[in-house]
Amino acid sequence: MSETAKDAVYTVKSVCKLLGIRESTLRAWETRYSAIEPQRLANNRRLYTSAEVEKLHLLIRAKERGHSIARISSYDISKLQALLESLDSPLPDANEEATQSKNVFRNPASFAKRILTALDDYDLLRVQTELTKARRKVDLPTFLLEGLTPLFAAFNQQVELGKLSVAKEHALSAILKSMMLNEFFSLNQVVANNFRQKKGTLKTVCVSTLDGDYHEFGILMAALLCINKGFYVHYLGASIPALPLAKAVHGLRADAVILGTPKVANERLVTSPDVFLKELAENLPSSCEIWLGGDNAGNYVPLNIAQKVRSHLSLAALWKYLQTF
Repeated sequence: MSETAKDAVYTVKSVCKLLGIRESTLRAWETRYSAIEPQRLANNRRLYTSAEVEKLHLLIRAKERGHSIARISSYDISKLQALLESLDSPLPDANEEATQSKNVFRNPASFAKRILTALDDYDLLRVQTELTKARRKVDLPTFLLEGLTPLFAAFNQQVELGKLSVAKEHALSAILKSMMLNEFFSLNQVVANNFRQKKGTLKTVCVSTLDGDYHEFGILMAALLCINKGFYVHYLGASIPALPLAKAVHGLRADAVILGTPKVANERLVTSPDVFLKELAENLPSSCEIWLGGDNAGNYVPLNIAQKVRSHLSLAALWKYLQTF
């Protein structure tokens, strides 16, 4: 038996589950387009090698960019990789490319699966490449709301189920945080430069989380959405006690403070959310609002400060609210 045959360990079911495709699609690519030739056991059961699974994965990515399976099914792995690495790869039709750019997240679950599959293979370069390509195709709000939000949901599910090692979890977190921070500082500088040129009124917000909550992805995305609407954002990082945060807001003359809130069951906060919010609200400038985000944000606000707090249960709700400015 050849080395290739010995390496054939993936069943039809496992390949379809791994790549997110139907068995009928897999069969068509084999029989109609001869994309791969799986090994067959005596009982006619098909088995696939890791190389064949990789080629199928590359074919899926190329198809999502508008390339025809009929045209590229004969490409080997190296040729498919070269095709995908070129951001200017020619598509069958120029109009199709424009449509593809608008619909890059038409299937968010597929995008998340590609990222997490690459992460599972420890292919961090592919993770970065997928994210960078997607960002270049769409505007910032679309990337955040239709791309990263479903990705974070899938990522958190994998973490909760214990399907991601600590190393993989930290690797993806580092890539995403670095990407968003780079964009944050670049765009925030643009807002500042525009303000200096126009000498208008600069709207400002401070961004942080409750004391003891160290999750930053939500507030980073909120910060980027605010920048996209022309706010200058002071990103203060995670976990700041109420009084130091209020003092910072005074010093920075912020119009609002954005706070991310955790799933309390999974966090050990220094103080309860209602106590934190009451202390913060009592020490903020009278004109400064609190914009609260998170799954349970609406349940945290004491009645006596409700008029000062806007609870945005999702980033999409925050983005909708920002349109009013």
